Amino acid sequence: MIINRFLLAISFSLALAFIFSCSSDNEEPNIPQSTPSSDSSAEQRVFCKQNSGACLDMSISACMELVNAGVAQIVSNCDAPPPSSSSVPSSSSQVQPPPPSSSSRVTISGYCDYGPITEYGGGCFPMATEDDLVNCAAWGTVVNSCPVRPSSSSVTQPSSSSAALPPNALEITLTAYKELSPLDAIGYGDPRISFRVRDYAEKSLQGDVTTKILLSRDDITEWAGTVRDTVTIRTFADSIIVNPIVIDDDSPFNDENVSPPGVYILKSNIRDGVSTNNIESKNDKVSVTYRLRFFRR
Repeated sequence: MIINRFLLAISFSLALAFIFSCSSDNEEPNIPQSTPSSDSSAEQRVFCKQNSGACLDMSISACMELVNAGVAQIVSNCDAPPPSSSSVPSSSSQVQPPPPSSSSRVTISGYCDYGPITEYGGGCFPMATEDDLVNCAAWGTVVNSCPVRPSSSSVTQPSSSSAALPPNALEITLTAYKELSPLDAIGYGDPRISFRVRDYAEKSLQGDVTTKILLSRDDITEWAGTVRDTVTIRTFADSIIVNPIVIDDDSPFNDENVSPPGVYILKSNIRDGVSTNNIESKNDKVSVTYRLRFFRR
């Protein structure tokens, strides 16, 4: 009887040892879990080479605006010739160019077309920076050159007796000003208004002049009247940009530049006797209304 109990105890001990041994063999090893790397939220950048030869490191979405307009192509680096159109990668391509040299950081060429000039805005303007390109993608269309549009009803054509010689002067007449949002925390704005005129020949700047201050008033929100000045332009100019300059005078504090966008004038309207009335340039702060007249003096 004692022997049977002894044998039973030994059998039970061996069974327990076998169970613990199996449990240890089947245990999962402690393998560290790999953590996937997080994707970068920064937008991919590429080398964008324009037809003019300018090459710039910019975001791929901005470059694709130029590519779609036919004025640029994506290249592997700024020293390489532009590839054929079939090799231009899509926005999903993984292009990782090396950092560009400082010599490749140049301005953007091309134009942004905001549509026909009306009393609400419009016009076609040359682009200079990537910010211009971003704004154009939101509000306009990137083009290789500005279109020639038929004259609107606001454009007065010269009579048939006008001289064939090109104009050498531009008369700018300010007719209205309006404050669209408060310029000063206390009181009204103190606008100082003049106009900047730049003339171009084959996309090259030829002249850059500014009129006298046509309006200088304190504590006003609106003004209407007639005040003008005349500037000289190049007779061979093929395009002109006119920008209203509006400064809110906060002397002795810092003055605030609240200038709205200007207008782009094509060669077809740069003729002796041509005038354009009721041009309104505005932004979210101010509105400026004026008229332009070309003539020879």
